[in-house]
Amino acid sequence: MDPGGNVAEIVARLEVHGLKCNRILITHGHLDHILGSRELQELTGAEIIINQEDLSLYERVAAQCEDFGVPEPPPLPKPSAFVADGDTFALAGLTCRAIHNPGHTPGSTSFFFEQAGFCCTGDTLFRGSIGRTSWAGFPSLQVLSLDTTPFFTARAFTEENCPMLAAICGRDYPCCRY
Repeated sequence: MDPGGNVAEIVARLEVHGLKCNRILITHGHLDHILGSRELQELTGAEIIINQEDLSLYERVAAQCEDFGVPEPPPLPKPSAFVADGDTFALAGLTCRAIHNPGHTPGSTSFFFEQAGFCCTGDTLFRGSIGRTSWAGFPSLQVLSLDTTPFFTARAFTEENCPMLAAICGRDYPCCRY
């Protein structure tokens, strides 16, 4: 998920655990979440999955790199598939549900693995806060998104609904455990 770089480390961890990468899930199209997509796909043959609302960001990775003074990568491969709110698919023996939560970017998507009790939120959530919403050209929809997405409302995080739910937030930190 979100191979922003360190692809050698990702591949090494897969090998240590005897795992194969079949899908590369992208929570949103910012450069620090996508720069390693080409290399990881080339090494694993995995398909790249992203919300179509972030396709333009994904395709403009060179401009993002220029804005942040990061060396421009080779062009990224086209995504293999697009994910939309409510889509479910099997991944590593678990059911994964896509939750579209625009705000950090138009296509920000969290991936919820209910059986395992965790949700990968990309930069939608941070420890104690939410992801930046002041990107040029994007309205600040994040708070509205969090308030109207049932998964993120306070009542969704109950012992009854999600005993021991962990949310993996931006920068790979567990930001909450319920």
